[in-house]
Amino acid sequence: MKYRPYLIELCFLFLIPAVHAQTRIMVGSAFGDDTFGNTKMGVMAAAELPFGHRYEFDLRDTFSPLESHTGLGRGTANIVQATGIVWLSKSFGVTGSVEYSTYNVTILHKGAYYPWAGPIFRFMLLGTPVRLDLDYLRQVRNGINHNGIETSRMQGGRVGISARV
Repeated sequence: MKYRPYLIELCFLFLIPAVHAQTRIMVGSAFGDDTFGNTKMGVMAAAELPFGHRYEFDLRDTFSPLESHTGLGRGTANIVQATGIVWLSKSFGVTGSVEYSTYNVTILHKGAYYPWAGPIFRFMLLGTPVRLDLDYLRQVRNGINHNGIETSRMQGGRVGISARV
């Protein structure tokens, strides 16, 4: 049987009126599960800051007070993400992000950096603005020493879908 890793994450973001008309401030919730039985549930805050006609800078923070890792225990996690986007047309652009992810569970504490880049698409689906990005992702530093249980060699594809409610 072939091993097929997966990561499922659902994020629900609700728009909050902002001072600047183009700036979007959002809060919401995030739920996730992956191949190894790791689960998370938490709160998310995000800001989308467009500038010029084609540029955007996004910030996102997700705090998970209910983090569970199979064999390692339960605890908390936090993910901070910064993203730059250049919109080449109204519905297509390129994006680059860096994320710092950390968790503190019963057995260990881990922090890791994940940069990724790729194309991004935006469109309307049932009256809701949707973004789809397809990225190459790589872990560059995982915060566990070289004799630990993980390496910094993780790399692969990432599909991100977000919709504003």
